[in-house]
Amino acid sequence: MIVSRIELKWTDVIDPGRVERFLDIVVDGASLYERFWNKGLGNIALIGAFPSEDEEDKYVARLLGDLPPDSWAKQCCIYVCRGCGDINCGAITVKVEKRGDTVVWSGFAFEYPNYQDDKYEYEPIEPAMSYSIEARHLREVLLGRPRRLV
Repeated sequence: MIVSRIELKWTDVIDPGRVERFLDIVVDGASLYERFWNKGLGNIALIGAFPSEDEEDKYVARLLGDLPPDSWAKQCCIYVCRGCGDINCGAITVKVEKRGDTVVWSGFAFEYPNYQDDKYEYEPIEPAMSYSIEARHLREVLLGRPRRLV
């Protein structure tokens, strides 16, 4: 099993009239944001973009496997709508599993509510993409993250 390393990198997404700033998740030197952007998904990471530190802490706890996914989602949200930050616009999600001293992120998908049919849609994006991350390393990176500059 290859153990992945992660880091967080401040990233700006520039739209006409505004800039969205967030901490991108970089795994083994590759930006997840860029990987999903290249698939046509412009969602941004919630880390560093949350107006509430309490909500951001819950989001981080989900990525560590300490809390279950958001109430409606099958998996944990990792990137959300860059326009409003609302997970109900659709979110890139990941299955988070604790396995001994590692945390595994796998099964990346796009999830969104389908209000017309009163159900949630689940579309795999990268079903084979999987990262095994040393739990202590993941915890240090996510809990030691820089806080949003106001």
